[in-house]
Amino acid sequence: MWSCRRQSLLQRLLSLLASAILLTGGHEALATEGPEVKDDPALPLVWLEVAVNGTALGRMEVLLLEREAPLAAENFRLLCTGELGKNAKGQLRHFKGSYFYRIVDDFIDQTGAEADGAFDEPFRCDPGGLELKHTHKGLLSMAHTGPNTNGGHFSIMMGPAHHLDGKHVIFGQIIKGMEIAEAVNRLAKTAPDGRLKWSKMAQITDAGQIRRGSWHLTKHFKEAIAAEKNRIAWRNKQPREELGRLRQLYDDQSLPMVYFDIALNGTFIGRIDMVLFVREAPLAAESFRLMCSGEEGLVPQGKQGAGKPYSYKGMHFYRIIHNFIDQGGMGLPSPLGGEHRDDPGGLRLNHSRMGLLSIANAQASHNTNHFSIMMSPQPHLNGKMVVFGEIVDGHNVALEMNAITLGRPKRECVDCKEAQVIACGQYRRGSAWDEQRVQETIRAERERLKKGEPLPGIWG
Repeated sequence: MWSCRRQSLLQRLLSLLASAILLTGGHEALATEGPEVKDDPALPLVWLEVAVNGTALGRMEVLLLEREAPLAAENFRLLCTGELGKNAKGQLRHFKGSYFYRIVDDFIDQTGAEADGAFDEPFRCDPGGLELKHTHKGLLSMAHTGPNTNGGHFSIMMGPAHHLDGKHVIFGQIIKGMEIAEAVNRLAKTAPDGRLKWSKMAQITDAGQIRRGSWHLTKHFKEAIAAEKNRIAWRNKQPREELGRLRQLYDDQSLPMVYFDIALNGTFIGRIDMVLFVREAPLAAESFRLMCSGEEGLVPQGKQGAGKPYSYKGMHFYRIIHNFIDQGGMGLPSPLGGEHRDDPGGLRLNHSRMGLLSIANAQASHNTNHFSIMMSPQPHLNGKMVVFGEIVDGHNVALEMNAITLGRPKRECVDCKEAQVIACGQYRRGSAWDEQRVQETIRAERERLKKGEPLPGIWG
C-alpha cells in the first residue's frame, strides 16, 4: 500500500515539476534557432494541437517538404487529416490522441499515430529527404527501426543531430508555434538523465490541414506515390520467410549495395536495390559497382567509348524476354580495364530464383559490363554465366519491365528502348570489399588487363 502511495506521490511531484518548468521556461537554453523558413503555397501546410497534463499549449504549423520527401510528407499529411479513417486492424490513421512518448532534452520530441503509417505497411526512405541535413531545431524527421521501415512515427528535432544524416528522412519544418515543441521538450528536465520514455505528459489533442498545396499535382509526386504503392503491393504477396531472407542480405554491411532508378516510357516506376556477392564474384561485382557509382571516371583514350563516363545512367534494358531476363549494358569496356575473366565462385552459384544478377557475355571470360536480371530459375545457365548479386528490394520494378513483353511476338523486346536507368549509385561499398583476397583478385586482373595479357579462358 505504502509503495503504491509513494509511487502516486512521485507521479504528482513529477507532474507539478513539469508544469513549473513549462510555465517558467526552465533555466537551460535550447539549441540555436535554425534559418527562417518561408512559407511555400505549393507545399502542404498542416497543424498539430498539443496539451501537457491536460492543459492546452496551442498549435504548431508544419510545412511539408513534398518536393524532397513525397512519401514521408504525404504519409504525415494523411495522418494529420485522418481522411483515411481506420485501417484493416481497426487502428485510427490519425495523430489525434498520440502521446510524445520519447522526449530527450535538447534532442527530440518523438511521437506517432496508433496506425503505423498511411501506407499500412513500412515504406521507403525518400532519397531527397535523406539528402537533407539535421542542422537545426524545428525540423521533422522520420523515426524508424531501420532503412525503409518508415510508418507513423516521427521526431521534432530540438537541435543539430548530424549522426542522423543520411539515415532518417527530413520531411517537414515547423513554421509557427515552435514554442510548443520547446515546452514539450522541457518536460525531459523532470527526468534525472534528461530522457523521458513512454511518457504520457504531452499529447497531440488534434491535427488537421490548412491547405493541400499544388505540388501533389506534379508528375514527380504522382509517380513517386504510385511506385511505392506498387512496391508495397508486391511485398505483401511474398512469404514472410522470403522477406526476412532479403532483409538479411539488405542489412549485411559486408556486401556492397547499389541501386537503379528506372523509368518505363519516360515514367518513373521505382528503385531497384541490389547487393553484390563480392566474395564469390569479386571481378563481376566490382565492375558492376563501379558502373553504378561512377567513381572510375571517363573511359580512357584508345578504348571503346573513349571520353564517356563509366556509368549505367542512361542505359536501356535492350533485351527483355518474358519470364526469362531483363538484360542491359553499355557499349563500354569493363571499368576494370577491358574484358575481365569469369569468377570461379560466381560460376558455382546457381541461377535458382528471380532477382539474381548474372553476367551476360558471348564467350567465357569475355565480360564487359553487360548483365541480366533473372526473372525465374534458369538451371541451364549454371556454370556458364557468373552470378554476382541479387535484388533485395524493388523486385516489382524488374517485373514491371518484363511485363512489356506481353502481347508481343515471341514475348520479347529486342533492341528495346522502353525501360531505362535514369539514375544509379552506391549505398555502401561493404566491408568485404577490403578483404585481402578480394583486393588481390581485383588488383591482379587490373594488372593483367593493363598489360594486355591474353585471356587463358576460365581460370581457377
